[in-house]
Amino acid sequence: MMKPEIKVLVVDDELLARKRIRSLLSEHADIKIVGECADGREAINAMHNLTPDLVFLDIQMPEVNGLQVIGNLDDKKRPLFVFVTAYSQHGLAAFDADVIDYLLKPFDAERFDITVNRAKLRLEAARKEEEKTSLLNFINRLEREAQYVKQFSIRKDGRIFLIKVEDICWIEAERNYVHLHVGEMSYSRRESIGSLELQLDPNMFRRIHRSIIVNLNFIEELRTSPGGDYQVFLRNGENLVLSQKYQKNLREFFG
Repeated sequence: MMKPEIKVLVVDDELLARKRIRSLLSEHADIKIVGECADGREAINAMHNLTPDLVFLDIQMPEVNGLQVIGNLDDKKRPLFVFVTAYSQHGLAAFDADVIDYLLKPFDAERFDITVNRAKLRLEAARKEEEKTSLLNFINRLEREAQYVKQFSIRKDGRIFLIKVEDICWIEAERNYVHLHVGEMSYSRRESIGSLELQLDPNMFRRIHRSIIVNLNFIEELRTSPGGDYQVFLRNGENLVLSQKYQKNLREFFG
């Protein structure tokens, strides 16, 4: 299995320094240089647009220096950084900025490769952790979905109908019964609406009134009413009421 490509951005105001780093990186087949920048402002824009995994960043640059570049980034989308500088007094600043290494010019190929390999190990560890989190989230989603019903069996006119939940447009409560509205048909089931609500996936169905549950996939439009309620218009032409008490149930979907 091929290792994922590592995207690298090179930032230095000296052309020769950028050429030197490019040349050393060319020895690593799994690295792709996605861009290079000659100043800090350009680097900030490039990081937003190119989303590199690793950045070789000069500290001492005019106008916007390397530390200011890092300070302008969103921590959630932050790549790994290697400081490259000719000034040894920036070592403490590098530690405070949580960069993975600090290359003091001039450096040789052996020292550079140590830095690159250190970055690869960090990126590989982060990738495995991300894959683990993604897998756990997937398993949790499957477990949540497994607890919700996929279909209902309904007796009507001496026959038994199997109703898939995704086909149910909306559900209406009436005394001890609920009515499942599917297309132009309606099927009744002896059950409380509260009990039925617990069996339905909340990512598909939401309660909008004490006696109404709606399939979110069938909602076409919401309109405000003078009394503070909303009118919920469905794709099949139905018009339902979203009461103030249940507005929070739709807020995350419709803002």
